[in-house]
Amino acid sequence: MNFLSISTTQLRASLSYFREEENIISFDVSRHIAPSKWISQSIKLIENNFEDLFDTLNYIAVDIGPGSFTGIKVGLSFAQSIAISKNLFIVPVKSCAGLAFFGVEGYKIATITNAHRNLFYFALFEKDKNDLKEIYNVSSLTLDQILKELEKYDREKLCIITEKDIDHLFVERGKILITSNHNISFAVGELSKKFREEYRNISPENIEPLFIRQPDIKLKEK
Repeated sequence: MNFLSISTTQLRASLSYFREEENIISFDVSRHIAPSKWISQSIKLIENNFEDLFDTLNYIAVDIGPGSFTGIKVGLSFAQSIAISKNLFIVPVKSCAGLAFFGVEGYKIATITNAHRNLFYFALFEKDKNDLKEIYNVSSLTLDQILKELEKYDREKLCIITEKDIDHLFVERGKILITSNHNISFAVGELSKKFREEYRNISPENIEPLFIRQPDIKLKEK
């Protein structure tokens, strides 16, 4: 299959083009650059090299969050506009699954990203060669709550994937720590292959973003 994969929810945004199931080209930029400025330009560059781009696309994979509120809306809206105009379907993938894709096989993988307001998006996965299973549904937690969850796996093989703005909070956990600088759209595209048939007959308008909202929580002073 041929498809585009889009991620605009994390510190770095990205777009990947898969042709006959293989990743042909990917673009990766800072989220500080407005997606409206670079996504269209990236697609034009792909189209310059593959004139049949939109004639041969089967679907669009998209990162639905959690993450940047604006980024989620922009990425999903862009995917929906293309899908509707070209009669394609959309395959939604969680951003935390995209991060966990880069974890170590045979390990439990914790993904932790900044939700701001003293909160963090936390999810836990198990990964083997053929599967990535979410065993702790992504939630918005305080740092203390996350550290308590991580303590449960002190005697297990655990890989922590986080962002460069918060990785200093986890460097002393005694586990494998990966500061994510990966192309999330590539991971979203690869993961979409596993369950895309579930979404083939779902209208693009019915694909929902993953927003996780909680009130601000003040951290206890130490």
